[in-house]
This record gives sequence, C-alpha cells and structure tokens, in this order.
Amino acid sequence: LLAVLIGVAILLSNLTPALAASTAPVATLNEFVAALPAGSANQVTGVYASGVFALPVVQQPAGAAGFVSSQPEVLTQFALASSYGTTGMLAHNTLAGAHFSNLEAGQFLTVVYGDGRTAFFQITAVERYQALQPTSPYSDFVDTATQSKLSATDLFYHIYNGDGQLVLQTCIEPEGNASWGRLFVIAEPADLAFLTIVQDTFFAASFTSLFRYSI
Repeated sequence: LLAVLIGVAILLSNLTPALAASTAPVATLNEFVAALPAGSANQVTGVYASGVFALPVVQQPAGAAGFVSSQPEVLTQFALASSYGTTGMLAHNTLAGAHFSNLEAGQFLTVVYGDGRTAFFQITAVERYQALQPTSPYSDFVDTATQSKLSATDLFYHIYNGDGQLVLQTCIEPEGNASWGRLFVIAEPADLAFLTIVQDTFFAASFTSLFRYSI
C-alpha cells in the first residue's frame, strides 16, 4: 500500500490542466490567519511561507489516500503521513505545487491550525527523486543528488517516518513528463530560542508578527 501511495498521490497531476502559480502579492501572516476558516484545534487549515505563498489546506476524503485537490492555490493534507509522525502536504505541480520549487533550505514555514494556533518549521532539505518507471505506482526511485536507489516503500519511510516534521510533496515534470519524479520539501520544528536572536531585519520584522500569534 505504501508503495502505491508514494506513486499515486501525485500521478494525478497529468490529469490536471496546467495553470501558473499565482503571482499575486502574498498576504502577511496576520492577514492569512484571519482569513482562514475556523476548524478543530488539531486540524491544519493553512501553510504560510513569507513572500512565497499563503495556501489554505483541505483534507482528503475518508478512504481516499490518493486524493489531491484540483483547486488552484490549495494544499491537500496527506492523511496517512500523520500516522507516521509527519504533517504531509500534497499539491499538483501544475497548481499550488509550483511554489515548492521556490523554497530552499533555511527558509521558514508556518502551519496554521483551526483554532488560529501556529507552529513554525525550518526547511532542512529539498530532495528530488526520479521515477525509474514513471507510469508505475510501484516504481523504484533514484535520488538526483546522490544517485542512490530506493524502492517506493523505502522512499515513503525515508520521507514520512519522522518525529513532527512537515513535508511538502509535488511532482517534477521535465520536458512535459508529468510522472518523471517527485520533489519533497522537508522542514523540522523551528527552534524558537534561535528565532528570537535572528538579527536580519526581514526575519526580525516577520517573526515579531509570528510570535504574537503563537501566544
């Protein structure tokens, strides 16, 4: 089942019309949180990357682990990932997933919950994998950076078996091949003690706002 999920969750992207990611100005975190609908305290309702995106989150229907929203500028929470200690987010590379390639290690992400609570993460890795059999949900994968080979099941555990991290997943589509590979943005819970001493003007201004919402 895990092998199927790592392959199927995003393969549906080739059925989704190609739309450019929104280039509209990104809202502030305060504005984004205020605009999100209320929900249960433990339900993720949005993910925010300062200056990159402010995306609401929808849930997968029960029993539909391969469902990925076809709405533009919307993320889908990968329900099964929660069972393995990870908050997983899926998006088609032709829709909200197009933003993921603009992220890099060191950047911060904010997860917003239904009660307005926020949790902060720092990106630690951006990993890219090529599917050796692009149209098969059981395909093995090769890490494009290290050339190491993983089965679909091993890749699932490598990415999603964790302890509280956030993972964003989409497809890589070189030369129009929507099933070519997978992109994973991996973020760990941020060290708030470190954030309080960040001196850079941009981050200092951003996190002053963030901390008001975390109290």
